[in-house]
Amino acid sequence: MFKFNNFPELQIFHEKYLNHEYSTTKALIDVVDKKIKGAQERFARKMSLEEKFLLIYERKIFEELVKYKPNIINLRTNTHNLWDDFIGSSFDNLPEKKKFLMVLLVEESGGVFRLPPDYYE
Repeated sequence: MFKFNNFPELQIFHEKYLNHEYSTTKALIDVVDKKIKGAQERFARKMSLEEKFLLIYERKIFEELVKYKPNIINLRTNTHNLWDDFIGSSFDNLPEKKKFLMVLLVEESGGVFRLPPDYYE
């Protein structure tokens, strides 16, 4: 688990992210499993809100981590990439895949790329 206690502002954003994710998932279940009238439109609205928030959250994570520029570890190859070489110093210049990587770096099961161990509990 990412040490959100060391990044209180990120912790607030992470809780909002989880709320958006839960709300969108619940709306999707209403569409797929329950076939509730109007559920498709509700899901589309929830998804749109989540996508807008996600961009804000990705930027916030970037802005916090770029201050420290931690190495990014590829768990598959066990290689360490320097922040500046792998991520860079401008969020606006990041490709979409690397923007979403910001979220994965702080998620518990974040995937192949991780921060150094001292960022996690």
